[in-house]
Amino acid sequence: MAESTAEAAYGATLEYDTGPVQVGELTSIGPISISVDPIDVTSHDSDDAYREFVAGLIDGGELTVEGNHIAADTGQQGILTHLNARDSRALTIDYPDGSSWGFNALCTAYSAADAPVDGKLGFSATFKITGKPVFDDGS
Repeated sequence: MAESTAEAAYGATLEYDTGPVQVGELTSIGPISISVDPIDVTSHDSDDAYREFVAGLIDGGELTVEGNHIAADTGQQGILTHLNARDSRALTIDYPDGSSWGFNALCTAYSAADAPVDGKLGFSATFKITGKPVFDDGS
């Protein structure tokens, strides 16, 4: 059996391209999940009464991040500023293997300072990707 060339996710980063400003203390960077909306084109002439579909618009999906709440972190402050500005910003996810995703997104949710009695002070944010996300394999 061949040895795996898989890599650990440790060291992945999220940054705003303006600067760039890295969002500090992230503990989770969610996946990019691109999907295509199916359009039902079934007709009375469809073979054997099976539904038929064609591809509609492509949705770049959402990205959710979680981290340790650090009040002085410029990147974390930038997320709330981004949400309040209600505009699209350029974001980049860089992975330890040299690959990356680049995309524009709206910040659609920010949950500040989750404070469980027996846990860490954390935060989370959700971004809605607008337009086409671009994958760079790092080569």
